[in-house]
Amino acid sequence: QAQSAPATTLEFVQVLSFLEQAEAMLTGFDDEVKVVSDLYDILEHYQIPAQPQELAEHQTLKTSVVRVRDVVKVALEEQPKKVAQFCDELDKDIATLGAQVLEVRQQAQVEWLLAGETQLDQALEYLGGLQQQMNDFQERAALYKNYQKKFKIEVSKFAALEETHAEVRARMSLWDSVREWRALASNAGTVPFLSLDTDDLTNQVTRVAKQVFTLAKGLPANDVVGNLQVDIEKLRAKLPVLADMRNPSLKPRHWERINTIVGQELVHDDTLTLNLLEELDVFRFKDQLQEVSGSASSEAALETMLKKVEDAWRDTEFPVLPYRDSKDVFILGGLDEVQVLLDDSQVNIATIAGSRYVGPIQSRVEDMQRQLNLFSATLDEWLVCQRNWLYLESIFSAPDIQRQLPSEAKMFLEVDKSFKDAMRKTAAFPNALRAACTPGFLELFQKNNTLLEQIQKCLEDYLESKRMVFSRFYFLSNDELLEILSQTRNPQAVQPHMRKCFDAIQKLQFGTEKGDPTKFTNDILAMVSPESEEVSLGKGLKARGNVEVWLCAVEDAMVKSLRALTKTGISDFFARPRTEWVGLHASQVILTVSQIMWCREVTEALSSPDPVQALRDFEVKSQGQLAELAKIARQSIPKLFRKVLGALITIDVHARDIISGMVAAEVRSPEDFEWQKQLRYSWEDDVDDVVVRMSNSRMVFGHEYLGASPRLVITPLTDRCY
Repeated sequence: QAQSAPATTLEFVQVLSFLEQAEAMLTGFDDEVKVVSDLYDILEHYQIPAQPQELAEHQTLKTSVVRVRDVVKVALEEQPKKVAQFCDELDKDIATLGAQVLEVRQQAQVEWLLAGETQLDQALEYLGGLQQQMNDFQERAALYKNYQKKFKIEVSKFAALEETHAEVRARMSLWDSVREWRALASNAGTVPFLSLDTDDLTNQVTRVAKQVFTLAKGLPANDVVGNLQVDIEKLRAKLPVLADMRNPSLKPRHWERINTIVGQELVHDDTLTLNLLEELDVFRFKDQLQEVSGSASSEAALETMLKKVEDAWRDTEFPVLPYRDSKDVFILGGLDEVQVLLDDSQVNIATIAGSRYVGPIQSRVEDMQRQLNLFSATLDEWLVCQRNWLYLESIFSAPDIQRQLPSEAKMFLEVDKSFKDAMRKTAAFPNALRAACTPGFLELFQKNNTLLEQIQKCLEDYLESKRMVFSRFYFLSNDELLEILSQTRNPQAVQPHMRKCFDAIQKLQFGTEKGDPTKFTNDILAMVSPESEEVSLGKGLKARGNVEVWLCAVEDAMVKSLRALTKTGISDFFARPRTEWVGLHASQVILTVSQIMWCREVTEALSSPDPVQALRDFEVKSQGQLAELAKIARQSIPKLFRKVLGALITIDVHARDIISGMVAAEVRSPEDFEWQKQLRYSWEDDVDDVVVRMSNSRMVFGHEYLGASPRLVITPLTDRCY
């Protein structure tokens, strides 16, 4: 094959390809020959017999490879001469192809091919032949380019061929578009109108219009493109009307209006087509039909909104919960979701009702609007009733409250019965809209709320009457006071609230029955401070009758007991040493009597013949008393006694500082302002009580029990506050 003499360009290219392949194959032959020789050496070394024919072939192998390589080498050396020869032949072939392309181009540019009266079949048949020729030319051009690559010469571009092919394709696409358009228009005109897909038709018309627009830019001005564009625009102008008449929201009432507009009875069967609509000249009523379609769409949107609201309420239920684990008493649970739905529904219904397209569904809208308004009003009254019922139910379940407020208890019983009945009905049928719109529910809850308001007003008046008797009840909330009043027969119910009524009474100490210390009697023995200090309230004090009455008695007993204890403390002060005396009395008595004694001694010192020296002596005495108290405080003493000492030392330190100031100022008279401006305690026999003075102010001591509370350090600023 390497030594053959090609007669044509194709044969020459085939030889060139073979030589290239042979050269590549020979490159690896040496390695393969060496492998074969090594194998035969192994056979010879191990004296393995080989076939005579194969042995003969092996012996001539190297010679054959050298001979083949020489033949290929010689053939490759001769190729350049032959390439020049066949390049001349190839140039002639390319020139012939160019002439043929020019001839086809002239045929494609004939005027009748773009004339308006040209028949579609004629044009397509003519262009089909040209297209076939152009396909052949393209194959030949590709082959020539391949030859040029093999010859390793410049590859021709065949620009004229590409331009001609583009012209043929453009004209072919134009007439294909004409054919497609005619088929589309024919099908659209004859298909039953009720099955016409206007969206698909619009997409197809738009696609063909884009194709024609693109073709118009690549072709000279011609009647074919112009006529096609006119036909497309005619159908495109009808598309909005078709879309309006194929609106899925159109109902029989809308078709009646359409029949009235067009003046014809449009029968909805297979005879109704686009061609029939054109014959009836329906498209001239474009604006009226658009208005009908728009109304249908708007009405459908409103109806969808209304249905959404109706469906939402059809599935919405009240969260009904058992009250205090009771089986037949119920209350409404959290209503946040129901309230949100109500607000959204009212907005939507108001929007629907305000639309000018609401006419066909106006009765349904008005009915839903009425139900929602009734639901909203009933729910408001319902929640108010439930809230007040929950508050008053625990109050009027107490026998003591029922006994003290019989008429209010009777009214509440009426409300209680009706509320529970309503809740039982709701629990059986919890649909929210149905329950709230139950006939009579709104009036029922309105009546209940009126009664509950009266009950609450009477309850407020009742609580106010209790507070008027015992004013310290103002320190308690209504709930706390009601908790006490609902247990008037149990004096222990007052204990948790004593600290709010009295500043330093943590609880009252009641007597106990003999033999059973866990059962308390009505005897009130003492008051106990938060520091666990107990102060006797005397004898004969009992927790009987109305709680406000015996609490007033406790208040009076507190004042009388502390006054009596203070008077006793004064007498006992002179009977024993001060260090012993401070551990035998209540904290408040010790502090009050100590201040009374201090004021008495200061007054005596200022009234002496040498007041300045007397004050100096008293200053020394005060320091000695402080030292004695400090010594006691350093000992192991009860916790309560240590608190008493802490408060007493604080007051004594302040008293010492006052004396030191008066000594420095050399005060000489009880009427001196330096003494008059101080807070002075004294026991006055005319009132038989403690009197507190400062400057020209005078007040009788209140004896409000303060317990064993600590005292803050007294400073000049706190003195000014007094």
